[in-house]
Amino acid sequence: MTTSAPVPGRSFIRCAPLLAQLGFKKSWLYKQIALGHFPPPIKVGRASVWDSAVVDKWMAERAARQPLAA
Repeated sequence: MTTSAPVPGRSFIRCAPLLAQLGFKKSWLYKQIALGHFPPPIKVGRASVWDSAVVDKWMAERAARQPLAA
């Protein structure tokens, strides 16, 4: 069995904290996943989790698309 060291700045985010971070409802999240507009979850046992680095990248890409406020 091989083990790897944790990667600094990366972790898994469960659904409730992810929704709080994004500020959206669960129905919006799963609709965006179905449309291919948001990264799908990773299944860990029965839990759905998201890689924090992937979510951060998604958020940064969306923020970069927005014009700067004057």
